[in-house]
Amino acid sequence: MQVMQISDFKSNLSEVISNIDAMPISITQNGSEQAVLMSKHEYDRMMDTMYMLKIVSLGKKQIEEGKTYSLDEAVKIAADAAEDEA
Repeated sequence: MQVMQISDFKSNLSEVISNIDAMPISITQNGSEQAVLMSKHEYDRMMDTMYMLKIVSLGKKQIEEGKTYSLDEAVKIAADAAEDEA
């Protein structure tokens, strides 16, 4: 990850934004990393990954709690939901 001081970031804002697809940039202030700038595409990918990990975690928790369905039960639930939407 590229590291950039906030003063350099401010003075080169247009150039930084136009080249942001390459990699995220860590922005420092007084020598301490304060923010990360990334492209919209990378942000969307990160959010998609986080969403999928959350779903997997929820699924594991439900399995541990015994909140599971047989295949036949799951198919019936899905079919009933599809009928309700129609």
